[in-house]
Amino acid sequence: MKRHEWLQDLSREHHLALRLALAGASALVERTLNEHDEMRRLAARLNEADTAILERFGELPGAHVRFEERELFEATQALSEPAAPAGGDNSTP
Repeated sequence: MKRHEWLQDLSREHHLALRLALAGASALVERTLNEHDEMRRLAARLNEADTAILERFGELPGAHVRFEERELFEATQALSEPAAPAGGDNSTP
């Protein structure tokens, strides 16, 4: 189904979250979506000049990227890799 351009990123995020949740990684999904929501809320409030908001906005993106690289993407990659053939390595005769 062709999605409107502004829905495409959200659709990809939802698809990944669904795949991970079905694979038993619901805690990773919950954290990812919660942090994405928090970053959107913080970004919407940056003009308030509240130091707590500015500090959190300065910290969260870097921490979130590290989480995604170290945990979320590892889980996603594990889902995307083909299963090893039964009986071990069949690459040698």
